[in-house]
Amino acid sequence: MRDHPSCLVRHALYGPIVTSSLARVAMLGIAVISLSVHPGALRAQATWQSNGSGVIYAPAGVNVGIGTATPTSPEGWGPAVILSGNVPTLYLNNTAPGGGSWNLRSGVGANGHEVLAIRDTTAFADRLWIDSTGNVGIGATNPAYRLAVDGTIGAKEVIVTNTIWADYVFQPGYRLQGLDEIERYIQENRHLPGIPTEETVKEKGVSIGEMQAKLLAKVEELTLHVIELDKQNKALKAKMARLEAAASGRQ
Repeated sequence: MRDHPSCLVRHALYGPIVTSSLARVAMLGIAVISLSVHPGALRAQATWQSNGSGVIYAPAGVNVGIGTATPTSPEGWGPAVILSGNVPTLYLNNTAPGGGSWNLRSGVGANGHEVLAIRDTTAFADRLWIDSTGNVGIGATNPAYRLAVDGTIGAKEVIVTNTIWADYVFQPGYRLQGLDEIERYIQENRHLPGIPTEETVKEKGVSIGEMQAKLLAKVEELTLHVIELDKQNKALKAKMARLEAAASGRQ
C-alpha cells in the first residue's frame, strides 16, 4: 500500500522522506503516468500513447515533447513545448462561422535553408516565410532579400540609410557637363547620363537609396546650370542697359 500513488503523494507532502519509490498508473489505455518520490520532492512524468507508441512525452521536469521522448530546449529556456519530426506543424482551426485554418511549420525550402512558415491552409498559400539566413518573405517564398514582399507596401514613412549622397556635385573641381554635351548624350542613348536604362530597371529593379542620390545629383547639376544661366542673363541685361543708354545719349 505504501507504493500506491496516493500514498506517495501523502508521504511526499506530509510524511517522512521516502528514499526511492515508483508507481505507474494506466489511464484509459492511452496514457502512462509515472510518479516518483525523491528526497524532499515529488516528480511526475507522463507518456500519451497511440497504438502502443509514445506520441506526447512529459518527462519529469517542465518541458513537453511531441514526437520526441527527450524534449530539451536548445537554448535551455523553459517551460517549453518541443515538436519534433520531418516537418513539425502546429495547426490552428477556427471553427467560428467564416473561420479558417492556419498552420505554423518548420521545414526546408527549395534553396536548402531551414524555414519557419505561416500558412493559410484555407487558401493553400504561405503568408509569412522566414529562413535560417534571416531573410523574410511576405507572400514570397525563398526570399532573396532581408525583406521580400510580393505585393504593394503601404507605409506612413520609409527611412533609407545610405552613405552615398550627392553633395560631391558642389565640391570644387567637379566636372559639370555642358548642356550641349548632355543633349548629344540624350539623342544617342535616350536616357540621362548616370541614370539606369528602362531595360536595366526591368531586369534588376532599382535601389531606392541609390536612385534618390542619383536624382538629387541631377537636381544639383540643374541648379548649377540655372545659376550660370542667371549670371549670363544678368550680364546680358546689363549690357543691353548700357547699349540703350549709349543710344539715348547719341540722340
